[in-house]
Amino acid sequence: MGYQVAGKVVLITGAASGIGRAIAEHCARTGATLVLLDVNANGLDDTREAITRIRDTHITPLVCDLEDAEQVRQIPDALLSGVDLLINNAGIGSYGPFVERTFEECDQITRVNYLSLVQLTQRYLAARDLTRASAIVNFSSLVGLMELPFMSAYSASKFAVSAFTRCLRLELAHTNVHVMTVYPGPARTNFGQQYGHYVDFDNPRNRRSHQPPERVAQAVIRGLASQRKTVIVPRYFAAAVFVRNTFPRLYDLLGLRIGAAVVKTGQKA
Repeated sequence: MGYQVAGKVVLITGAASGIGRAIAEHCARTGATLVLLDVNANGLDDTREAITRIRDTHITPLVCDLEDAEQVRQIPDALLSGVDLLINNAGIGSYGPFVERTFEECDQITRVNYLSLVQLTQRYLAARDLTRASAIVNFSSLVGLMELPFMSAYSASKFAVSAFTRCLRLELAHTNVHVMTVYPGPARTNFGQQYGHYVDFDNPRNRRSHQPPERVAQAVIRGLASQRKTVIVPRYFAAAVFVRNTFPRLYDLLGLRIGAAVVKTGQKA
C-alpha cells in the first residue's frame, strides 16, 4: 500500500504560488494538516485564504528565505519532528546564454534549488524518528534528466537534486521513509520572473505547452499513493528522456533548438 496524505502533517516549500499552492490545496482536501513555507508572506496569506475556502484545516504559515541558511537553521526542531511528509518544491530559474548570466545568479539558483533542499532535508531527518512512516518528495525538473542549453544554472541545480535524491533513497531503504523524485515539464508558474522573465499564458500556444500546476499536484498525490520512486509529468516526456539517453547525438541537435525556443518563450518583462 502506498503513502496516504490524508490525516498527515505536510510541509510544503514554495507554497505561496504555482505548484506548491496547488499541492497544498490537494492535501487540504484530504484533511491533511499543513505547514506552508515561502519567502513571500503575502502569497502565503493568499494561499491560506484560498485553502480555507476549500476546507477548514489547520495551517501553519512559515515565512522563510531558503537562500539564507541561517533562516533554515531557525526552523524549530519541534515543528520538523511532527511533519509526516516533506515536499521540497521551492525553486527559481532563469533563461539566457551562460556568458550573459552572472555568477551571483548561478549562486542564488544553486542555493535555493539544491543546497537549501539538502539542508532542510538533513534537518528533517535529524528531527524525525526514522522508524515512523514518513515521506520526502524532492522536486527536480525535466531538465534535471536532460540538460538544456540556455538554462545552465537551473538545469545543473536540478541534476544535483536528482542525484542527491537517488542517493538518499538508497541510504534510507532500510527505514520507513519513502523518497520520491518529481520531474515536471513546463508549467504555468512564475518561473523566471525573479530575473525579469515572464511567459504570456494568455497566448494559446504557451498555454498548450505549459501544463496547469494542478496536473502536477495530482501526479504527486497519485505517485505517493502508488509509492512511486519517480514521477515524470506529463508522462509522455519520458520519451524525450529515452531519446537523450539512447541517442545523445540526436538529442544534442534537438536540445539546441528546444533551448532556443524556451528562451524565446520567456521574454523579458
